[in-house]
Amino acid sequence: LTMGYIQPTGARDPTSGRPILLVDPSHQDLTKYTRESMTRSLWYVLHATLEGDTVAQQKGVILVVFGKHIQFKQFDRQQMKLNTSSIRGALPVRIAACHMCHPPTFFSIIYPIVKLFVGERLRKRIRVHSGSDDHVSEVLE
Repeated sequence: LTMGYIQPTGARDPTSGRPILLVDPSHQDLTKYTRESMTRSLWYVLHATLEGDTVAQQKGVILVVFGKHIQFKQFDRQQMKLNTSSIRGALPVRIAACHMCHPPTFFSIIYPIVKLFVGERLRKRIRVHSGSDDHVSEVLE
C-alpha cells in the first residue's frame, strides 16, 4: 500500500461525485512484492473506497492511470490478468471511466493486448490522454 501502486486521491468528480483513484504502475516492483500481494493491495483500496460510499457503489469509481514513468519491464501481463480475473464477478466495483494519462511509447503495442482482458463495456470507458502536463490537466477538468 505504501508504494503507491493504487491510491485514493480524496477527490471526486465534480459532476457525478464519483471517487477518483490514482494508479501509478511505475511503482510496481516484483522484486519487493509478489503479484498476489499487489492484487491484495488493489482489493484493499477498492474495498476501502466502496465501504459506506453509496455513490461509489452505485455510480462507480474513476481510475486515473499515470503512465509517464512506466518502463516496459513493469508491464506485467500476468499481474493485469490476475487483477481483472479476481475482480470480475467477485468484487462489486464499477469502473465508470479509466483515463490513461501520458502513456509510454510502448503503450501503442500493449494497448491491443489490454483490450483483450477487459470487457466491451470497460473498453468503451477507457480514454487515452497525451501531450503536455497542462493539456492533460485541461482535458481531465
